[in-house]
Amino acid sequence: MKLKELKEKFDNKNKVNYRDLNDILKVSKQILKIFLILIIILAIYITVIVFKELKIPKIVMTIISILTPFFIGITVAWILNPVVNYLEKKKVRRLIGALLSYVVLIAIIYFIFWSIIPLAYQ
Repeated sequence: MKLKELKEKFDNKNKVNYRDLNDILKVSKQILKIFLILIIILAIYITVIVFKELKIPKIVMTIISILTPFFIGITVAWILNPVVNYLEKKKVRRLIGALLSYVVLIAIIYFIFWSIIPLAYQ
């Protein structure tokens, strides 16, 4: 009898409880996510300190101020490209479609400012 009881205890110890194992894995994933977030925050903090010491923000801001018009131009062209493509499918030449798109965009911007500035002034 004793041997049989020992064998049952040994078998019960070696059984895997999948519910407990899943709970442990969920908790460990959450701990790893928190640890990763802390590492990212620490890396950002260290980067900011290094940038301040090397006076890199002034250089970066100068480069950004130089490149800003290019990014604005690329963005406007990217936004207007579907309109120009649509007009091209309707047998309007691409140059005329682009000019028409820019005129409409400038008119929209003008009317937005024309309606917002008086409201902001009041």
